Amino acid sequence: RLGVPEWVAEDLVGQLGLEGVRALATVVESGSPQVAIRCNTALTTVSELQERLEKQGVSTQQSTNVPTALLLSDRHAEVTHTQAFKAGHCEIQGLASQALVGRLLEVHPRARSSIDFCAGSGGKALALAAAGVAVECWDPRPGPLRELRKRAVRARVHNLLEVCPPDQMRPTSGFVVADAPCSNLGLLWRNPTVRWSLPATVDGLAVVAKQKEVLEAASAFVKPGGILAYATCSVLSAENRTVEPAGTGWEDVEARTLWPHEDACDGFFWRIWRRLGS
Repeated sequence: RLGVPEWVAEDLVGQLGLEGVRALATVVESGSPQVAIRCNTALTTVSELQERLEKQGVSTQQSTNVPTALLLSDRHAEVTHTQAFKAGHCEIQGLASQALVGRLLEVHPRARSSIDFCAGSGGKALALAAAGVAVECWDPRPGPLRELRKRAVRARVHNLLEVCPPDQMRPTSGFVVADAPCSNLGLLWRNPTVRWSLPATVDGLAVVAKQKEVLEAASAFVKPGGILAYATCSVLSAENRTVEPAGTGWEDVEARTLWPHEDACDGFFWRIWRRLGS
């Protein structure tokens, strides 16, 4: 029912069991998930944002899993045209990404600095900055970085974000986040066409080598006491369970996979380590 290669189906059955895979397939076949937005808690509260959007013609429900999130009642609602969005009070950001940031803030609540190693257009970086955490950001693609800068100004957290290449980054005892390039299989609910880009065998999953390279590079920026987070938009064991940080002295904090049928969000994985020492 999922239309994926045999090795992917076997991996999913190994993680979820046959009934779990059937439940996943039912959700994927049900249509796209609701669009999630993140409340910029540096400027407003979730309840105030919800009331403001309602007055501007956008109805939402509060997420039961992610405290910072609202879900659009109509996925086609033009939230980016609202005054609330233009004033920086909210951003479009997936539930899974918001959940990761929330978990990091629970694991290391005193962190005041961070590095977003594969920042893209800055969803996680903006969420960390909204919580008062300074962020050094980098992405090899200039386009997303330009968008990140614009979003940071709109959200009024630009003073906490700095775009700089890795050779200018400073090691931190806060967070280092490596949201690595991946197969994007976790987006199957939102984008069913991702299944067609999967290789015929697991040996063809070339992105794994790049993921290990990214995590190894990110590891070097974590000071003792700091947190390293590896994340992908994938649910494949080959992408998520085979990577380890470089060197020794790491405490494994947790690994978690989010599933559409269990967590009502895109498929997503994170693994978190703490660097030991003083």
